[in-house]
Amino acid sequence: MRLLLLFLCFYSGTFAQSGWKKVPLSAPRELYLEKGRPSQNSGYYIWQTTITPRGWLLLFPGMGMSDLEGEAAIARNMVSYGIVTVVPRINNRLFWEQQAEKAIEDITAAIRNQEGLTDSLAVFIGGFSSGGHLALTLAENRLLSGQRVDAVFAVDPPTDLLAYYEMGQRRIQMNACPLLIREGKQMVEMLGKYFGGSPSADTCSRYSAYSRAGGGRAKVLTQTPVRLYAEPDTAFWKKEFCGAIEYEDLNAASATRFIQFLQDAGNKQAKLILTQHKGFWRGRRFPHAWSIAEPAELAEWLGSMLKK
Repeated sequence: MRLLLLFLCFYSGTFAQSGWKKVPLSAPRELYLEKGRPSQNSGYYIWQTTITPRGWLLLFPGMGMSDLEGEAAIARNMVSYGIVTVVPRINNRLFWEQQAEKAIEDITAAIRNQEGLTDSLAVFIGGFSSGGHLALTLAENRLLSGQRVDAVFAVDPPTDLLAYYEMGQRRIQMNACPLLIREGKQMVEMLGKYFGGSPSADTCSRYSAYSRAGGGRAKVLTQTPVRLYAEPDTAFWKKEFCGAIEYEDLNAASATRFIQFLQDAGNKQAKLILTQHKGFWRGRRFPHAWSIAEPAELAEWLGSMLKK
């Protein structure tokens, strides 16, 4: 779902102790949430490789998620390929506005200067849910500015902000379930607050990874390997949350259009991976989770793009 799982935003869980090193930086405090509250701590987490680095992966959490369990599963599998994983402490944004852009510039400068991770190595970007949209749009930003991006992936992300806004409006108008109404209001208010009211198609396209009107910024990804993951289990959502939910209310719908656009534009390395019974969160069935992307297979895919 786009943001149906709002209660996840307020769960921090047990921090995934293991290979993470926390590197503090100064940044606006509202960019990162812990236990649902803005944190004074900013910067990034880094999981080093045990061999000479051959690439690095920027990995963005979902909205409000700070336990790093899903990220840790991916990072562990990157080690043997020589891929260093960096998780920016940015989990309270859906798109790149001024404060967030400044923060990611500071973080990439720090990992270049302090960690030695430069564009001479392979550069990968990925994310989950809202973090997946950040990953896609950051990849586009980097490519538009002539920076390196070897591949980008996103796990169950929203991709089109105008469609996202319209979905919020539809959930309010449906008046079917309290959860959907509440979420619809939050979706509409989030974009309306930043854009100063109902956003236009042109405004949304400037911040969206993809626009159904001609593809939008996604045009810059036509030569880049792109993977989107989704698990469109409408039966689960109807049973557990609201019987009014349809396929178009899932992120898989916009993900399908996004990948179809890239494929039609000639990108033979653009792929949508639809899974079944892969989504779990805290041991329970949940088809909106990092686990949709199998970590070992994901690492093998990124590893295949490293120079021999």
